[in-house]
Amino acid sequence: METERSCRECGRAVKWLTSQGGKKLLCDAAPALMKPAGGPLTYMTPEGEIRRGRKSAKGTDVGYVSHRCTCPAIRQRRKEATICEVPVLRHGHRR
Repeated sequence: METERSCRECGRAVKWLTSQGGKKLLCDAAPALMKPAGGPLTYMTPEGEIRRGRKSAKGTDVGYVSHRCTCPAIRQRRKEATICEVPVLRHGHRR
């Protein structure tokens, strides 16, 4: 695992982790208890497996949550892009 750094966008502690398949994932530095079951958060286990789940005090996994899921600056940018990028088709209909 790599040393902790600060996110350029929000200033929170983050670290780059590498999955079993060699994929790099920017994660929150502190591990969290996770309940795996296809939840809204992407996280990486200490063994390097990438999974989806949700934070839970009764979680069965320990994992590092992807910082893209928790960074307020990234989420705000994504929200603004969604608002601005609504495709308009012919006759004013939207997809």
